[in-house]
This record gives sequence, C-alpha cells and structure tokens, in this order.
Amino acid sequence: MFLNKFVVKKCIAKEVYVIAHSRGGVCLHKLLTKFWYEFELRVKAIALTDSAHKDIRDGLIDQNEEDWLTENCKHFRRSDLRLGKKLDSMQDPAINAYSAGHAKHEYTTGTSWPLIQKFFC
Repeated sequence: MFLNKFVVKKCIAKEVYVIAHSRGGVCLHKLLTKFWYEFELRVKAIALTDSAHKDIRDGLIDQNEEDWLTENCKHFRRSDLRLGKKLDSMQDPAINAYSAGHAKHEYTTGTSWPLIQKFFC
C-alpha cells in the first residue's frame, strides 16, 4: 500500500502504464482489489510478465472490472513458443495470455518488451 499512497497518488501523470513481473502480479492484484477506482481512472494498460498471481478476478466487485481487465491487461508467460503466440488462459481466464518468447522466467520482461511497447502505444 506504500506504493499507492506515496507514489501513485502523488504522481502527476494522468495516464499510468504498469508492468508487473513475477510476484509483482500478486502485489498488483492486492492494489487492484483495494484501490480499483483509482486504477480505473488512471491506469491505461497492464502488462504482466510471468506473473505469479492466480485468478485476478478474485476480490473484484463486478463484471465491469473484469471487462476492463480483459481489455487493458495482457500476460506474457514463459514459453518456448514464438513471441506473441496466444496461449491458454487457464491460470486466469480474465486476462489474455501470450508467449514471452523465452522459457526462462527471468527473461520474460526483456523478451516481451517489443510487444509491451506496442500494447502501451
């Protein structure tokens, strides 16, 4: 909650783009459930990279929130498949999953970066 209180709320940016890697997806989920209104107003897109979160819908209030996540969030998971290949979303049905183009967890953010840039633009 420190991040939201001292960084996000005080940030003058009107549009915020989030990348959450690994455990960062779990932290992001906690922020989403506690500060949904602020996220919906300012966060324009979320890119998860090999996130450890479970079902991000858990703890959300309504269908509108789930729809927002489906539209504005992508999960780039470790995979030997080519970068950007659509993957099953069994881990979290609300979020579209894609191959990060690399099987090593620690490389997923870097290898996904070209698609994250396109998604954010």
